[in-house]
Amino acid sequence: MDFEIAPRPQMVEEFSIKKTLPSMVAANPAHVDPEYTNLYVFEEGSVNNPGDSLPDDQRDLLTQAANEPDDAVRHDLYSEFMNLVVQEPTGFMPVCNADLIYVLDPGVSGISTYNNSVRDLRGVAYTPQ
Repeated sequence: MDFEIAPRPQMVEEFSIKKTLPSMVAANPAHVDPEYTNLYVFEEGSVNNPGDSLPDDQRDLLTQAANEPDDAVRHDLYSEFMNLVVQEPTGFMPVCNADLIYVLDPGVSGISTYNNSVRDLRGVAYTPQ
């Protein structure tokens, strides 16, 4: 089995849309950081945002929150950002992210999934069929 490391948008394009890849493995961190989540959802060119820019006030809050070292201040900035998103919705706000869909080759074993949808790949094994 050969592996290629690629950015998530490229993997989604090639696996889900073009169907030129036989399989895809995408790991998500067990600890969800608001900075990562907001980049994944709102960043221009990400899987969930095909190219629209955030309004300046929203982008400024995200940048400020991502760079803020104080957790309490950071929390308040992200809360303010989410309030703005509700008041001034973007055209690309996802309603639901299906995060537990994956397909395995019959020779793959040892993947555990926790009740919070996090996958544990530490025990993965591959036996050619």
